[in-house]
Amino acid sequence: MAFTLPALPYAHDALEPHFDTLTMQIHHGKHHQAYVDNLNKAVAGTEHENKTLEQLIDHAGTISAAVRNNGGGHWNHTFFWESLAPNAGAPLCTNGRGARSPEAGRSPSSGDRRSWAAPSRGALRGARACRHRLRSSHR
Repeated sequence: MAFTLPALPYAHDALEPHFDTLTMQIHHGKHHQAYVDNLNKAVAGTEHENKTLEQLIDHAGTISAAVRNNGGGHWNHTFFWESLAPNAGAPLCTNGRGARSPEAGRSPSSGDRRSWAAPSRGALRGARACRHRLRSSHR
């Protein structure tokens, strides 16, 4: 089984102005592609040649560094692309009590940097940020 570069779940320019088109094209089309190409080379002719990425990661401690590093890079980048989304995410709280910011959901063009291309799991991210602010304010 040959590994392939998954398509981005959005256009290369969808995360602008925070990630510009050229950066996305290079990071996805060249950098991530290099992990895929090197993983295919590393597994060619080995007992790992027909394993899925998940099967390789399950056995990360027993596979070669080339397979582990390139498989991990491929998995991490795929997760990264899928965790971002245009206009997603907003902080869950700004007042330390869990209340949503009145600016939550404003578009990046409105100047609110908190609503940029945040992980689509923005609720969890916001909860962690809120918890961190609460801990910091009680030291």
